[in-house]
Amino acid sequence: MLTICLMYFLVGGTSLPIDTQLLKQRFGKSWQSYDEHASVQKTMAQNLLDLLLTSMASLALKTHGLKVLELGCGTGFYTQLVQQALQPAFLAVNDLLIPPNLYSLAYISQFLEGDASNFESYQTLRGQANPVPEGLDLITANAALQWVEDLPRLFGVLMPLFSKNGLVAFSTFLPGNFEQVRIAGGPSLCYYDLEQHRLWLEQAGFRLLAHKKDSITLYFDSAREVLVHCKACGVNAIESRLLGRQELKKWCAAYPKDQHDRYALCYSPLYLVAQRI
Repeated sequence: MLTICLMYFLVGGTSLPIDTQLLKQRFGKSWQSYDEHASVQKTMAQNLLDLLLTSMASLALKTHGLKVLELGCGTGFYTQLVQQALQPAFLAVNDLLIPPNLYSLAYISQFLEGDASNFESYQTLRGQANPVPEGLDLITANAALQWVEDLPRLFGVLMPLFSKNGLVAFSTFLPGNFEQVRIAGGPSLCYYDLEQHRLWLEQAGFRLLAHKKDSITLYFDSAREVLVHCKACGVNAIESRLLGRQELKKWCAAYPKDQHDRYALCYSPLYLVAQRI
């Protein structure tokens, strides 16, 4: 049953539209295994925080007592880094589905469950309405905004929420991310380069302060292990159709090996910090 249960990849190597309900369902099933397998996302979280702190220091901005919103909080390991480094006076977290373990964290001021691009979709929590916070000093997101299908719209939605000179800091992925999966015929998200992100930010009223490009490669003993990793991290939430046994065999045979006969999976992170003009 391994063939049927693990594989959610569509042979064809195409870029597919994002199904937020499928995304919510898949991450809901994988959140308990996520931290164990999300070594890349944890590295990205620290790198993003480091770039943010460096940018704040260069502008002589205060780093404590801020009003912060995190988009795509996931299981909360980046949330914890933000809390420890910035000690926000107010910290709201958002995701399509907020894992139960976060609700016990006293330092989180507000839980906003729903699509970040559509604040009207936020659900009520414990009988209390959740208005979108305003006057924010920082909106941040680690390894999450690649799942947003219309980033220009999101940046426009976020703009009114900022205080004067507020910051946005996020990490996402560049073209070439998961290149081996694409070569083997798996589906892909649409990834955009630095200049496209810079343009969208400028059009929304932000100026780019700092950026960093990165490359992180994981190695596996087989193509099946790559898919197990993707499932455990919830990054298989693109296509709902399951692969049959023969399709799986074909996909694994097509997965490229490197010069050392290893099955590599390359992540291509991009980190950006921008300020409201």
